[in-house]
Amino acid sequence: MDKDERYIEEHLGRENPFRVPDHYFEDFAKQLEMQLPEQPKEATASVVALHPRKPWWRRPVLLWSAGSVSAACLALFFLHLGSGKMTQQPATASSQHVQTSTWSGFDQMADYTMTDTNDMYAYMADAQ
Repeated sequence: MDKDERYIEEHLGRENPFRVPDHYFEDFAKQLEMQLPEQPKEATASVVALHPRKPWWRRPVLLWSAGSVSAACLALFFLHLGSGKMTQQPATASSQHVQTSTWSGFDQMADYTMTDTNDMYAYMADAQ
C-alpha cells in the first residue's frame, strides 16, 4: 500500500460509508417507468434526401454530353447537306484543262469565319 491509502484507512477505516437499501435496484426500473408520464407513440419518421436531385441542365456531365451530341448531329447534318453539292468549275480558255471540284459548304463556312489558307494550314499543323 502506498502512503495515501494508509492515511485514508487510518482516518476513515475500511468500512464503506455509502449504503443502499436492501432490494433497491430489483424494482428500480419498474418504479421509474411508473413515474414517467405517458407519451403518445406516433410514427414521426420522415425521409429527407441527402442530396436533392438537380435538373439535368444543372449537371455538368449531362450538359457536356448533350452539347457533344448536338455538335455531332449538327456536323453530320452539314456533311450530309454538302455531300451532294460537288461543283465542277468550268475550264478556262487557256490551254490547261484542269478540272477542280470544291465542296461548297466548306467554302461558305470558310467565307463566314473569314478563314484563309494560311489559317487552315496553321490549324492542321497544330492538330498533328
